[in-house]
Amino acid sequence: MLGAARERALGTEIAALSGQPMRNLAGQTSIAEAIALLSQAAGVVSGDSGLMHVAAAFGRPQVAVFGASDPRRAPPRSPRAHVEWLHLPCSPCTGEQCALGRPGCLDGLAPAAVFDRLQRAMSFEPASHRPAH
Repeated sequence: MLGAARERALGTEIAALSGQPMRNLAGQTSIAEAIALLSQAAGVVSGDSGLMHVAAAFGRPQVAVFGASDPRRAPPRSPRAHVEWLHLPCSPCTGEQCALGRPGCLDGLAPAAVFDRLQRAMSFEPASHRPAH
């Protein structure tokens, strides 16, 4: 798991709740190290971030989770990238406070569904990467 130092506690919580083998590297990598790790990743789950675009540029299988932002504006551009987004009527939202009184942008996205989508992304091979017969 990658992220900023301020996200370390959240990363620890996510890793514990995921049921997946994860190592929390939030706040422990430079940008260059994060890019190198993403270039070799078997699969990536990301938020709407710069590292999401890095994973897409490397063609890594990924699931990009969008909450308040709108993936139609700047989606990951890769045939191996999948977007999970609830498409709420209030999205995109740029406010500091949720207009609905609760930050529900991600509440409806089940972690199991995200990991299932990642498994499917990891088994997909674009035609341009398949060996010729």
